[in-house]
Amino acid sequence: MKLPPRLEYILSLTESSRHTVDVGSDHGKLAVALALSGKAERVTASDVNAGPLSKAEALIEKLCVGDKVATRLADGLNGFECEGVDQVIIAGMGGELIRDIIAAAPWVKADGVLLILQPMTTAPELRRYLFEEGFRIEREGAVVEGRRPYEVITARYDGVVRECAPEDAEIGGFLDKDDSAVRALLLKKRTALKKRLIGAEKENSGETLTLKRVIAEIDRRLEE
Repeated sequence: MKLPPRLEYILSLTESSRHTVDVGSDHGKLAVALALSGKAERVTASDVNAGPLSKAEALIEKLCVGDKVATRLADGLNGFECEGVDQVIIAGMGGELIRDIIAAAPWVKADGVLLILQPMTTAPELRRYLFEEGFRIEREGAVVEGRRPYEVITARYDGVVRECAPEDAEIGGFLDKDDSAVRALLLKKRTALKKRLIGAEKENSGETLTLKRVIAEIDRRLEE
């Protein structure tokens, strides 16, 4: 089963797992691929809507992985508290929704739970939450699919509350500019920030200096 680049990249970041939950699993392809790879003993594909789960169930049956992959109608991570989950994937949602899902499941702070997060929007809000709540961002990277760059964050709770500077929130701290996908992501961020800067300057906003600082940091990384 061939995965699209975004899901293939997420799969590459997963670790060996006893029980992985793929939140918002949609068609179930990533959950099934994780089971087929042998990296997870047990996978639960969860979704808040029954429609996507029916597609996942059909795929699970077609590829005969029902002994490893289950589906569950669930709102975020509700109901998984006592199931030995050691890896959680939340992909294809806005950063603020991902933040809210994590915040509603304090058990993910248990030692060893790896979070693999792929925000479609508002990644800065997600990073701020992780920093402020004691999660250590272990890795950040990017992948291009359909000419659009996507950022992926892996994090684990260590209890250390960290200061989140504007550039940490907007850009992230572990992006490798030699990676073409990362470079595309940085350029996209730069374009969006320049537009925000134009608006801030017109309104004489206090955000102007911060935006200039973040853009300068992107330029520095791109030129290194």
